Amino acid sequence: MGVGARRAVQRRDRQPASSAGAERSVDKATGVALSPTLDVDVSDADDDTLTVSFYGRPVSTTSNPPFSLVIIPDTQYYSSSQNGGTPAIFRSQTDWIVDNMGPLSLAFVAHVGDIVDHGDTYPAEWDSA
Repeated sequence: MGVGARRAVQRRDRQPASSAGAERSVDKATGVALSPTLDVDVSDADDDTLTVSFYGRPVSTTSNPPFSLVIIPDTQYYSSSQNGGTPAIFRSQTDWIVDNMGPLSLAFVAHVGDIVDHGDTYPAEWDSA
């Protein structure tokens, strides 16, 4: 089969994770199916067998505490000491994250962009990062 060709998917039907709250419908709607069917079409360019599984979790009946996410942007100039960046700036950012994990209930930290500026050319950039 070529790229984009569709074929049957092995589907595993699962029982709802919990029936707690299953009788409720969104925004007091009526006529809403309590056991909806979820289907998907997938394809594989190599014609390998694909298995698709869907997982869910029960809706919480309690309020979840707030949490924070941290995104660290393009740090390449910090680690390479270019364009006004310094390893000290990078270190102060990561130290701030560590110091505020508890107070801000940090759930996740992501780095987006380049960590170093010159790949493996200058190992010192990786030491700074």
